[in-house]
Amino acid sequence: MSKRPFIIISLTAAGLLVTGCSDLLSGPMVSPDNHIEVGEHGIYVNDLGETTLHKVVVAQPSWVCIQADVIGAPGGMLGCSAVAQGENQEVTVTIDPTDLTWRLHAALYADAGNSGVNEIPDPDVPLLTALGNPVTNEAVLLADPDWITVSDQPLVNDDTVIVERAYAPVPALLVIHDLRDEAVLGYKALQVGENLSVPVQLEVRGQVKDVFAEMHWDINFDGGLNLSDPAAKLSSGEFYMAHFEIQ
Repeated sequence: MSKRPFIIISLTAAGLLVTGCSDLLSGPMVSPDNHIEVGEHGIYVNDLGETTLHKVVVAQPSWVCIQADVIGAPGGMLGCSAVAQGENQEVTVTIDPTDLTWRLHAALYADAGNSGVNEIPDPDVPLLTALGNPVTNEAVLLADPDWITVSDQPLVNDDTVIVERAYAPVPALLVIHDLRDEAVLGYKALQVGENLSVPVQLEVRGQVKDVFAEMHWDINFDGGLNLSDPAAKLSSGEFYMAHFEIQ
């Protein structure tokens, strides 16, 4: 079987500063200073549904919001926090974890109506770049190191391992790799939420001993492992690997 698939996702800020064009917008709503820095490797959401954005800079009182992904574009609103004019460090946003997606979007909205009252989408409209595009930042969902629990074990029926627990916040696949060459030995589609005593049938290749479990986001929602399904990463930027031994 082929080696484990992975994809590198870049975090792309949408705040552009363009000069020399007569049709550029101006004013606080479209200030080039308006921007969001999420985290170096993505967005981590804790058990309380909280995520922390590294930096939010706005030219007027605003809202920074986390939105679900719909085919690569910002979708449903998951949660918002008020931010003051200027630079805001380590901004916490509480979101609804039931509607998480593997890719998320942080977006800025003007607090243009009643001060401190969330009136998105009107009159609290999106802040824009100088070209008139919403100020957003796309990032992947990061994994929690407690999501997978697995112990050293013998094979069941000579070809199956049992993972004690796997928590999937979004549609995902539990994938077992051979540590020798990182080849995929087998995988199992997970239900969103808690998965207990998960059997994963393996393609046994000789004397398999050292293996590891990974979580891959099922971005096609088809329950099959595809080359485009990225392996989850931790906040450190490392792939999330739960190592164990087949005895």
